[in-house]
Amino acid sequence: MKDVIHCPGCNAELMLPSSANEASVQCPRCERVFTPMDSLSFAVKTAASAPPQCPSSSLDDHELLPQSTSLLVKVHPPAGQWLVHGTMLLLAATSIPLLIWAYSELEAMEMRAEIRAQVGMPIVDGRWTEHHRFTASVQSWIQMTALPALAAFMIWSVVAAHNTRSLHATGFMPWQVFIVGFFCIPGLNVLAAYVNLQDVWRASDPTEIDGPTTWRKVPASWWIRAWGVVVLSVPLQIVVAVQAASAGHHTLESYLGMSAILSVVVSNLLLIGIIRSINLRQQERYHRLCEDLA
Repeated sequence: MKDVIHCPGCNAELMLPSSANEASVQCPRCERVFTPMDSLSFAVKTAASAPPQCPSSSLDDHELLPQSTSLLVKVHPPAGQWLVHGTMLLLAATSIPLLIWAYSELEAMEMRAEIRAQVGMPIVDGRWTEHHRFTASVQSWIQMTALPALAAFMIWSVVAAHNTRSLHATGFMPWQVFIVGFFCIPGLNVLAAYVNLQDVWRASDPTEIDGPTTWRKVPASWWIRAWGVVVLSVPLQIVVAVQAASAGHHTLESYLGMSAILSVVVSNLLLIGIIRSINLRQQERYHRLCEDLA
């Protein structure tokens, strides 16, 4: 029979063999060493009021840390499933007006070519006015969807990182704090988001469940690397496009502007796949941890 206690350091729920009540134990989450006798009776009463998340029938030989008696943090299912689907939908909703904007820029390039072919002949057909009006409406659509999508992605990053700790993965920096703190600093927020995505991806691995830090052996995701490269290419393309416009190379400016828009669409699609993959990995890790405890 196992007793449920709480770590005095991090308040994590831990399962302890009843034969080890007088031994010193170590929390696998915060690595604090303590004697559970003082708080055992309160922890048992607390645990009796809530159903266990996973079976806990044979944990005597499951050692996570080299201590006299091992403890195991209870497993909780990944939270924020509605947030996963909401974030993916918002990213997809942002990609639609971006594609329309890219197509409108292609039409604008064709109109510029017609003007260059008719030098000295004024064109008064209202197409430019209509183009600018349409582009303004599309940009308003993008602003309405981009900010909620970005906010949802930031919240999902925090929740996903919290899920990894609930699934027995610890030992990485809380980069989601840096995402919020450096939200307005270009470049640094992208770096923080990239590192957080890689850590969450690796810590959600469903096979490395032998200890809280074994996820460090998992290689980085090439999909997340590709996402980072695409995101970093967007400001570079914009800078070159501005320089091309100042030098009078309007054709190059149009191509780079359209390329930057399409790069944002590609980054959104990659991010949708990454979020879905991390969610599936966390679900599988949860089920494997439950099977391991059974």
